Amino acid sequence: MKKLVFTVILMSLFAVMSFSQDVAFLVRKEDGKVMDQYKVNLEEAMGEYYNNLLDIMQSDPSYDTFLNMPQNLYYTIGSLADFLIIQYYLDEKGIVVDMNSVMSQTKELYDAYMTNDMYRDYLTSVFENENNFYSYVRGIFVKDALIGSLRNQFTDISKDRVLNYVTNNFNNLVLELSTESETYQTPESMMESPTIVEKMIFDIATNDLVEWFSIYRTKFDFAVNYKPLELEEKLQKTVDMNEKIKLEEEYRGKIMTMEKVPQEWLISYSMLADQVITDKKAILEEINVYGQLRTVYPEESKMTPEQIDSIVAGIVEEQSTAASTEVSEKLMQKENDLRNLAYLVYYYNGLSDSQIQALKTDSENKINEIGTFHVAALKNLYRFNPDNGNLVYKIHELDPDDPVIAYQYFESFYSMLVQYIDDPVNRDIVILKLTEIKQQAEVISSSIKDNAELAALYTELIKEIDGLIK
Repeated sequence: MKKLVFTVILMSLFAVMSFSQDVAFLVRKEDGKVMDQYKVNLEEAMGEYYNNLLDIMQSDPSYDTFLNMPQNLYYTIGSLADFLIIQYYLDEKGIVVDMNSVMSQTKELYDAYMTNDMYRDYLTSVFENENNFYSYVRGIFVKDALIGSLRNQFTDISKDRVLNYVTNNFNNLVLELSTESETYQTPESMMESPTIVEKMIFDIATNDLVEWFSIYRTKFDFAVNYKPLELEEKLQKTVDMNEKIKLEEEYRGKIMTMEKVPQEWLISYSMLADQVITDKKAILEEINVYGQLRTVYPEESKMTPEQIDSIVAGIVEEQSTAASTEVSEKLMQKENDLRNLAYLVYYYNGLSDSQIQALKTDSENKINEIGTFHVAALKNLYRFNPDNGNLVYKIHELDPDDPVIAYQYFESFYSMLVQYIDDPVNRDIVILKLTEIKQQAEVISSSIKDNAELAALYTELIKEIDGLIK
């Protein structure tokens, strides 16, 4: 089936840069100092990012890398910042990492791949360019060198401590280390093996290192210096819904007025809008339930949460001696109602009816305002990514009456369903779903008057579905 043709300017989310841009710096929390000598550059971040994507796609091929890109890139930078923390610690201790060895290993592995045409073409495609792949390879050896140097600070472990570790974990270690030719009866017999002792020292050092680093890293943060991730960083660092609400309003205004909006902002904004709208819908639901419960339990709704909890405790006791299942179920319903009422009284009992109505009206208005702009932002993103199925689905879910988006959604759904039309097990459900698509397509196509190309595509889709379901 012919797809609707769009004239778009294809834009990469990441500009190919001829210089190494620094995208993040280590920050010391104690005084907020930005330590600009400890930094992540764009090629390092992108090399690590693309490698992480390979791992994700191998475990979940359906994962939408595009709509999760800003979040994943931010997390990638955060993981690289951990190694900046290690580098800072080693520098403070005067421990020098052998970078000559790192560069030699990097060149050897990089050349091994790049001199093979098949590997070079594949890796250049996966990593976007050779510089990103080189930075990823270099990162492998830099991280190994940093961790190796750090681990050396934790290997001074006494024999008594090793014996204590073996004794405390003996049963598990027997299962792990015993072979057909050798079993261990006591911790002391296990300690006679130099190989096992070496492994235990390694394990203990690893545990010590992880425990130490989990505390040491709390002294640091990282600051992103990369415009496409500006909104994502702020979103990740919000601590409550009030901050998210303010952030949504701020960036809705910025996106409205900016001439060129980074696509990453639109993706991050979509996630932010979803969270704020979900919160506002939850408030509306709470207000509606509160109104219903106040009508059913007028006396209890005037009580404090503690007083209501006391009543609930009595109802729980009644349930244990209920005369019948019916009585028990009614008591259980009342218990649940009053637990909800106690929670809602805590939040809303201090408000007058007019204040509650104002909160309800504000939530409804925010849902409409944010929802309308959210759709517009996603459609802007769609202009440059019309083949992203998850994006089409999301827009169609929010705006099912848009004829262009609806066609893309119907066509994609149709293409998936026809693969199962000849399967006797699934045929009935496929026919049902195709009929639903046809009915929805007929409704939308009847309203198309000024787009002959789009109308023709709807006609073709409906005709093809007719041919399958008759």
